[in-house]
Amino acid sequence: MRTASSHPLLREILKATRVAAIACWNALPQSVLSSWPFRKLGKLIHKAHVRWQLRVPGLQITYFLRNEPLLEVLRDLALKLPSGRDWRIISVGCSTGAELYSLLWYLRSARPDLQISAVGVDIADTVVAKARGGEYLRTDDEMRFLSNAMIEAMFDQAVDAIKVKDWLRKDVRWLVADGMDPDLPDLLGSADLVLANNLFLAMSDEKAESFMDNLLRLVSPGGYFVLNGNLDVKTRFVKKTGLVPLIERIEAIHFGDTTKMKWPITPHPSRSKSGVPIGRRGTRRSSSSLLRMVSPNPPRPGPLFPPRGCMFRTA
Repeated sequence: MRTASSHPLLREILKATRVAAIACWNALPQSVLSSWPFRKLGKLIHKAHVRWQLRVPGLQITYFLRNEPLLEVLRDLALKLPSGRDWRIISVGCSTGAELYSLLWYLRSARPDLQISAVGVDIADTVVAKARGGEYLRTDDEMRFLSNAMIEAMFDQAVDAIKVKDWLRKDVRWLVADGMDPDLPDLLGSADLVLANNLFLAMSDEKAESFMDNLLRLVSPGGYFVLNGNLDVKTRFVKKTGLVPLIERIEAIHFGDTTKMKWPITPHPSRSKSGVPIGRRGTRRSSSSLLRMVSPNPPRPGPLFPPRGCMFRTA
């Protein structure tokens, strides 16, 4: 069967349609974009796009150093820990391991004195097998953000591939499991940090909130929970559970994932004079909707789509 990506004419038609849609949407006044009908339309477009992504081979893969601002904030948390402390991490929806290995590189490089252990969990056995092996090709999708210097720092040469260094693979377990399993805490135990990024956007609101409830059971008292999802769902979940939002570098984290910088995944951030979005390394402030998620009684979110995930701490 021929897909849109394999048919040049259809691909160009879809591209032109997307460009026209963006132009029309951006031409609308804020009062229209903030109205209830357009907010509902924006959510429908967003969910349809995310679910389409999940059906396209290769788009489900995560990347090494995908969101450096988030990794830097988590590293800074580790820098505050007392020497020699045990620190346990659970990554749910770990995919092929790139995100967890990236985090371990940041943490163990900054705090080699900590006893850091980790568990990566995914429902797909094929990606868990690749994560467990720790072997990748330089041409793999996961490598797209890595410079040659970072590849040298994180990998050793193996036969026909490169392999994550032993000091990063140490004390890491990889398991096939369902994050909705009510017995998940018995299987995994608790953790000081639960990483569940890029999991909930394609789910219904009800399923996403149930998933969040189940994963919260893994977080130790005073621990950290990294998640994303629909803003309304996150706001309701945080109010219900009493989680404390962490707002450090919230905008940098929001726009730190360059794979989410294209419409319709996120509203356009501030732009430079050349038209290039500012956010990953820029200093200009962007949409105030990013800060609304941490308000005790947040107003309706900004014009279009739910913002990127955020960090929370348990009481």
